[in-house]
Amino acid sequence: GSEMCKETVCDVSEAPAPHEPLTVDGQTVGEVTSAAFSPQHQAPLAFAYLRVPFSQPGQIVQLPQGTARFVRPQA
Repeated sequence: GSEMCKETVCDVSEAPAPHEPLTVDGQTVGEVTSAAFSPQHQAPLAFAYLRVPFSQPGQIVQLPQGTARFVRPQA
């Protein structure tokens, strides 16, 4: 069965393209929906869907170009 996904906000080292996969230990656990530079954080943020077991604040996931850290559910 498919797991519910939560829309989340992630800190990223470099803004990813939409639909880039998010992985943990080689397993796909989510997908980027969009990304933009945040003037408030002075860093890029990505919006992504993450499977519920991996949508805990502080969760680290891998992107093709680096890592992302779950920050919070999208408001």
